[in-house]
Amino acid sequence: MLVEPAVRRVTRGARHDTLEPRVMQVLVVLVEANGAVVGRDELIERCWDGVVVGDNAINRVISRLRRLAAEFGEPFKIETITKVGYRLERADDGAAALPLPELAPAAEAAPPRPVPRRAALGLLGVGVAVVAVLALRLRPERPDEARALIDRGWTEARQNYSGGGRQALAYFQRATELAPDDARAWGALALGYRNMALEPGSTAEAYAMRARGAARRALTLDPNNADALAAEALIDGPFGRWAAAEAQIRAVLKRFPDHWLLQHELGALLSEVGRWNEACSAFARALASDPMVPTTRHRATIALWNAGRLPEAERAVDEAYSVWPAQLWTWMIRFNFYAMTGKPDVALAQAERAEDRPPDLPPPFAPMMLAAATALRTGAASDVASAVELLGTPGPGLPGFMRAMYLGALDAADAFFAVLDRYYAEAADPAALRVTSVLFMGCTARMRSDPRHAALRRRLGLEAYWRQTGSHPDGWR
Repeated sequence: MLVEPAVRRVTRGARHDTLEPRVMQVLVVLVEANGAVVGRDELIERCWDGVVVGDNAINRVISRLRRLAAEFGEPFKIETITKVGYRLERADDGAAALPLPELAPAAEAAPPRPVPRRAALGLLGVGVAVVAVLALRLRPERPDEARALIDRGWTEARQNYSGGGRQALAYFQRATELAPDDARAWGALALGYRNMALEPGSTAEAYAMRARGAARRALTLDPNNADALAAEALIDGPFGRWAAAEAQIRAVLKRFPDHWLLQHELGALLSEVGRWNEACSAFARALASDPMVPTTRHRATIALWNAGRLPEAERAVDEAYSVWPAQLWTWMIRFNFYAMTGKPDVALAQAERAEDRPPDLPPPFAPMMLAAATALRTGAASDVASAVELLGTPGPGLPGFMRAMYLGALDAADAFFAVLDRYYAEAADPAALRVTSVLFMGCTARMRSDPRHAALRRRLGLEAYWRQTGSHPDGWR
């Protein structure tokens, strides 16, 4: 099928049709995407000039294009991506996949013909009017403004990497609107969507699909765009595919060794498979490019702690607490560190300062953490039993991996494995959020001699990972 935007005509064989302007605009945008998903917001921006329109307006145009496809013998199909947008698919004619519709090249301008002076004067007013209308409608690219938005987006993303990146995503989206041919903007958007896919909820899959579309767009513009390549390496996450994920990350890092997010994710993956010392090196590399990223500082602290480098970990946890005292995970990691490294009094003193607790500390968290720290401080059988019962009971409260940390430290094996069995079986959160590093932490070391530990490692694909990579957790043989 040939699409001729200049005359709003589509042709296939002897059949042709003329489309309404808006219908042609939408078709062109879908064809230009070359099989990538086009979001509803992008359609509104490019085909309705950013004017907010209802779902009915978009649905009407999509329905018209589907009728067109049916009338022309199904040369293409339009797939609806729920809550995201649309994608133009090649249709199967029974023998081979048909190519996507082809856009006709813009016609070359014909040589100018002399215009009589009177006619020229008469057309002058019309010309001025046309120029004025075009000046209002055309939106020239603004690359400087787009780059400023990308920089602002990355500042926001680094401060909120694991706690939501909606503001960063908004900056990246706006950057692609201002500079639609800027690969850097599309690469940043790809990583912005990928980071949003880490959030719990039903939208994770939709964001992952958007990330793939934005990455493809960036790589079409620049095959060496680091952020787009990083997004492609990270979208699927490492859970259950550890070796493949590590290989993808390392392949991109060979080309871009100072990419902050890739170094962070390499450190996170190595932590999840028990390679704490190597994780420390990756996090140090990430922090060298930006030492003020809370999430990277948190993960680096945990890696130092479990690599046995306790003085360094203590300095790191206290320094982070002085910089971000009201940040939820900073507060919790410091509490956990002191509770489980023989200083539960320090943790309890921190918790007693109610005015210093993070405003977003979920109400069920504090009772569990206080009960566990108290049991670790006193060692009394009654305190231990109360903490184990509270931590092991299903319901709202600490995430499963953190409950398991405390249960391992309290030597409550049955509750430890029951909690982790539930935790890894849950489907509510993206796989990327399921933490396996708890199996290799110092506070859970006593659980490793239990046969259930080995069974869990096999089920999660960790034993296969070590065989494939010839590696092992720190201190294991």
